[in-house]
Amino acid sequence: MENVEYIQQSASPRPVVSLYSVPSMIKGERRQLPVFRQRLAALSLAAFWAAELFVCGQYAAAPARMGNFYRQLEYVLMRNTTMLVLHIIAVCAAIIILPRVALWLLFCLNAVFFVVIIEYGQVFNRPLSWGIITHQAQDLWGVLTPDVQWINQKTFLLVVAGVLIKFLLSRFYAPGALFSKKQRLVFGVLCCVSWAILVVWTATVYGFHKDPTAKNRNLPPEKLAPIIGYLPAWLLDAVTIRNEQHLAEAVAHADTGESRLIGAEAMFPVPPRIAAIQVESLDWDSLSLVYEGQEVVPNFRKISQEAMLYKVVSLHHNGSVDMDFAFLTRREPSRNVVNYRIIGFPYDNSTVELAEQMGYETVALHNHSGESFHRRYAFSKMGFDNMVFAEEMRRLFPVHRVRMVDEVLFRVSSAVFTMKPGPQFQLLITMTSHPPFRQYPPGFDDLVLRPQTRLDDYINSINYVDRQFGRYLAAIPDGTLILLWGDHCWDRRAQYHKRHNPEKEYVPFMIYQKGQDLSSRQKTKDTGLALGGELDFLDMARFVYAVLDDYRREAQGLQNPAAPAGVDGPVIDSRLVKQASTAKLVN
Repeated sequence: MENVEYIQQSASPRPVVSLYSVPSMIKGERRQLPVFRQRLAALSLAAFWAAELFVCGQYAAAPARMGNFYRQLEYVLMRNTTMLVLHIIAVCAAIIILPRVALWLLFCLNAVFFVVIIEYGQVFNRPLSWGIITHQAQDLWGVLTPDVQWINQKTFLLVVAGVLIKFLLSRFYAPGALFSKKQRLVFGVLCCVSWAILVVWTATVYGFHKDPTAKNRNLPPEKLAPIIGYLPAWLLDAVTIRNEQHLAEAVAHADTGESRLIGAEAMFPVPPRIAAIQVESLDWDSLSLVYEGQEVVPNFRKISQEAMLYKVVSLHHNGSVDMDFAFLTRREPSRNVVNYRIIGFPYDNSTVELAEQMGYETVALHNHSGESFHRRYAFSKMGFDNMVFAEEMRRLFPVHRVRMVDEVLFRVSSAVFTMKPGPQFQLLITMTSHPPFRQYPPGFDDLVLRPQTRLDDYINSINYVDRQFGRYLAAIPDGTLILLWGDHCWDRRAQYHKRHNPEKEYVPFMIYQKGQDLSSRQKTKDTGLALGGELDFLDMARFVYAVLDDYRREAQGLQNPAAPAGVDGPVIDSRLVKQASTAKLVN
């Protein structure tokens, strides 16, 4: 025992290490590193971070243009040198001024920012603008279903790798060992002032302070992001752009064009019941899509063979909402913001107003919220007699609590056709096949039993919509006219990575009448105009309006200055003058 006591007393005491002292020890070891190594680590972090900001910003602005990045690198560096300098100034200020925890938090926020702008750029092939964030963020959040699979895996992995590299580099230097507090403060102020001066000077040169509709303005807001960066462009956009400017630009897109089908195409019949159906994510190639020997959309394909069929370029500047806006107003949608969100936009002379003049009761049906994209407000301004959105459908079908699937949409439409004996004009907008294609109710009828890819999910969702449409087609009365089109391609990323015409998305437009074969009356398919991809969606919207207006004029005995060719005589007559109807589907 004495020996043991002697050994314990003679041994040097071991230092007690607390968990709270570990960070301070690491910080001390970091401060003891050679100043040269610390400076090298700080410079490496600044160079890597600035390059990452520059490359991601350029790629998100125009993925199609940056398809071969190495070939475009020299051109981009020469053209957008200002943006690179701004990034260098910003990251140097952040590295020197911010505490380490704040810097790590900024790395994480930066990663989320990269994923958002790159995903948006790959879908819309343009930079994400502040107007889109303020006007559509809530709408897009309500439409999209959270799904990690929808995020591009390569983008996600590269962003995570960038965060790890920045995190490791930040561990090898201490700002306090490189600069004093006073030097850090002076350096930060100089960086902020230099950054602001460069942003203001660049914005002035490109005329950002001027009205975006002015002729002498060089760049719209979204085009400025690749030049001075997203944050400066968003700040300037928020300060300078107002609703009046969006309104002036949108009104300038008047219905001044004429469809190329007028005079070249035969008129279609106009019966007492018309259903205009916009099918989510139904693109041209989907009509011939086959999975394991089975047609994916057999019902859509069947009516395409008996319909007047057209291959048209879709309009998708801000979302699917652009297509129903273009169909109802025959105007080019705004590229900066959804037209339905522009306060004071005029909705006179719409297709809905024309249908009411022809004696139709007009009904709008959409199995999503009426507040989404302000559709309820816009449709009421157009003059729809009745509007049935998800809020009304939940009262009719209380079993569906979360999402109203397309089965409910088609059931409501066929029920309204049956309940109302008079002339009806219905607009249907489907929703279940919206990306990321997980909103359909899975079941034993799915073509892909174990979906693994995005294409598998799309096949199941669009096949579900096709099956519901087949039941709808069997339920509606004979003679019903169906105007059916897709809103955009199912995989817009693939479209924008094509070398030729990356922004063109082809969708089908069908004019079909139940119980009749209209394909024999179509003239343009022989000339190639209908199926050659020359037409855009506005051609179809204006053609439909022209045919309806011609029938209205003949029914009311008015003079028609320019009637399309190939008419067998009007299907409607003066008896279809609008009848006063007190019954309403929705109060």
